[in-house]
Amino acid sequence: MHAEADLVFGRLVVDLARWLAESLADYLLVAASIAWCVAGYLRQALVAGDDRLATVERPSALGLGIVELGVALGLLDALFLVFVAVQ
Repeated sequence: MHAEADLVFGRLVVDLARWLAESLADYLLVAASIAWCVAGYLRQALVAGDDRLATVERPSALGLGIVELGVALGLLDALFLVFVAVQ
């Protein structure tokens, strides 16, 4: 009887940990989305009147060319195709 209780408790702990991990991921995704929107709004509100800050030059090393974007989007399309094919 003692071993049975340990199995039940162990299963409950594992289920609780899985539920918390799934909930945490959802909450972090929602929080990150809201933070991104708020940051964009604040940037627009604070920088909109100052043309010097609105036109900051971005280093060319941070940019992506058409080939890099095409490869990234092509790989993403291939990933979705494999997902649909598996389903």
